Amino acid sequence: MKEFEVYFHGIGQDNVKLIRVQEDFLIVDVLKVAKNEGVVDILDEVCEIFLEESEEPVDKKHSLRHLGVRDRAHFIYHHCRKIEVSVSYNGEDKTSNFSPSAKIGKILKWAIKAFGLTGTDATNKVLRLENKVELANDLRLGSLVHHPHCHIKLFLTAQVLVEG
Repeated sequence: MKEFEVYFHGIGQDNVKLIRVQEDFLIVDVLKVAKNEGVVDILDEVCEIFLEESEEPVDKKHSLRHLGVRDRAHFIYHHCRKIEVSVSYNGEDKTSNFSPSAKIGKILKWAIKAFGLTGTDATNKVLRLENKVELANDLRLGSLVHHPHCHIKLFLTAQVLVEG
């Protein structure tokens, strides 16, 4: 039986842990390991499990082998099937729905296209939270949204380069 490690993302930006699993584990078994490792507090039946960059949650009765999961794959545990993302740029808003497993970099590309930015207007753009915190492109959307909300507002701005 093949054993490997997967990243399990609980709720919150800092709640990510590398856990050991076996390829014949069902998703429900992975959830139990994540609970034992303290990544999730409770095994909430309404929460879904997403593989990295997947649009739909996985079936909890499937095995890792059946899903084609490999070493160092990312699982995202979330209560939202979709998250409504509203992006504001120059006083205009655009909205779309994304999976909790979507990376900020994917949303950034969508926002640049949605606002019709091209050439130099499209370069050096970042997404920020309302408190002006710049979001890393590899951050998963689900880590920013907490129960009972399934929506978030982001701001498309120029990247601030610090020289010194």
